[in-house]
Order: sequence, then structure tokens, then C-alpha cells
Amino acid sequence: MATRAAQWYARCSQQRPFLTKSITTSVLFGVGDVLCQSLTPMTDAGYDTTRVAKMAAVGMFWTGPVLHVYFKFLSQLRFLNAAWKMTLFDQTFGACTLTASFYFVTALLDVMYEGGPDPLPRAVAAAMNLVNSELYGTMLVNWSIWPALNYFSFAYLPLEYRVLWASVWGVFWNAYLSYRAHEGAHSSFGSESPQHSHEL
Repeated sequence: MATRAAQWYARCSQQRPFLTKSITTSVLFGVGDVLCQSLTPMTDAGYDTTRVAKMAAVGMFWTGPVLHVYFKFLSQLRFLNAAWKMTLFDQTFGACTLTASFYFVTALLDVMYEGGPDPLPRAVAAAMNLVNSELYGTMLVNWSIWPALNYFSFAYLPLEYRVLWASVWGVFWNAYLSYRAHEGAHSSFGSESPQHSHEL
């Protein structure tokens, strides 16, 4: 069963790589946020389905496409001719950039969705605040987990499976990122406008 699923995924990745990886990442981002909400106190209303949808949208329209391009880019850099070199590059330039962009896009989407006066300037300011407050702590946790996982990916997995590998392990990582993004958003949004400091 698992082998047939892997073969089906490989065919989809070869025929429509961009779409396949975007949809995969979207689904796993949504699952990660559901897991995050399951592990944290919820309101009487239960799961925040709007938040799940927004996280899935970030996976579909940002992180999935970016990871597809990024892993292809890494594989084409001739000086990264060993798995340890790819891991070192990934965990310095790559991880910092991708994590910062996740926080930025998530905060931007949250504030733009809420609306209000001058949403774009407030969204950009809140996004910058969220990156500044959360990036360093997130990277410390990242460096305790992802170097080993990505070394395995670069050393042993074909290119078409790397986004899937990162996304499957990323369910748990995305739950953590979602927690930090939405907890950190309280202070970031609150510093810009008190009326947007509630749970997103």
C-alpha cells in the first residue's frame, strides 16, 4: 500500500511537480495547524477553521512553491557537491530565509484578512515585528532538529521526494511554527493596533 502510494506520488511529481508539491504542502500545513490547536487551549467555539484555511493557503501559495524552487536550486549549485555542504548551506542561508519568509507571509495574511484602516502598512509593520521577535528562538530549535533530517534527504533521497520528506516531518514543525506565529502575533499585532490583538 505504502509502495503504491509512493509510486503514485512520484508519477504526480514528475508530471506536475509544482502543483503536486504545492498541494502536498498545503494539506500538511493545514494538518500541522490542526495539531497545534489540539495541543493548545481552545475557545468554546472549538477549532479555528479560518486559521487552518489561512495556514493551508500559506502552504499552497507560498511555502510549497518556494520549497519546490529552492530544492531544485540547491541541486543545481555545483559547489554544493556533497550532502554535508548542502546541509550547511541550507541551515544557514536557506533555513533563516525560509523561516523569516514564513513568519512574514503569515502575519501579512492575518492582518490583511482582518482588514481595517490602512491594512497594508499595518500588515507589513506587524510582519516585521513578528519576524524580529520569533526568528532567533525558532532558529535555535530548528538547528536541533533539521540538520540531521535534511542531511538524510540530500544524501539519500531523489530530488522529487525532498519536498514530501520535508513536509511530512514538517507536520510537527508546522504545528510548532503555527504556535509561535499565532502566539507571537498577539504582541506584534497589539503593538500596531489594539483592536487587532485578539486571537486570529
